[in-house]
Amino acid sequence: MSEAGEALGFEGTYPLDERFWFPAEQSAVVPWRYGDLVAVPASAENARDGKGRPWLALMVGHPACDLGAKGAPKGVQLFRVHPLKAVSRPQRSEIIAGYTVDPAGQLRVARLNCVYLAPVPGSATHAQSMFADLREPVRVPLMELTEAGRIAAMTHEARVAVLRRDALFRYRWNLSLDDVFALEQSRIAGDDAFEGPRPQWATSRGLTANAGRPAP
Repeated sequence: MSEAGEALGFEGTYPLDERFWFPAEQSAVVPWRYGDLVAVPASAENARDGKGRPWLALMVGHPACDLGAKGAPKGVQLFRVHPLKAVSRPQRSEIIAGYTVDPAGQLRVARLNCVYLAPVPGSATHAQSMFADLREPVRVPLMELTEAGRIAAMTHEARVAVLRRDALFRYRWNLSLDDVFALEQSRIAGDDAFEGPRPQWATSRGLTANAGRPAP
């Protein structure tokens, strides 16, 4: 396990399920952000399946800052969320792990377009493992999203994993977990206007001189 993986409580590509979403009692003070799980607005005709049924949910993909902090003239970009059980068992394992092992014993990225999403504790409709498909983007006006409501607020730990996956999918930037952790750690620690609970690993005292590595 890398230094960042230990600091973030990771098990492989993602954090443990219990560290994926903010507890419901804390989410009220967490701004809407990249990675959050939101409900599909009734007005979102572009977020329906072939039979006209609303998708299971949406994952916020852009803007990367707090929603509403900057304008999004064409709407917020989101990605379709599927139940994990919608794919075969071998595919489920690959989505959860984020990689597979080839015959030579080498690790290979698997299901690059898929982002694993943990079950939402206490949810009556989303207490199952899920995944977002980065190949299925839609745009929805922010006002319609806020009216539909947020299902769960993603933790900073899980966001590091999703950012890494997104960068590899969009730009083929094969960044290490340590790289993405250091960048996100420095960004949060240096943001005086940061709102909501600040992760302990991103406080100014938690930074060292070497590009945001965790202090010993």
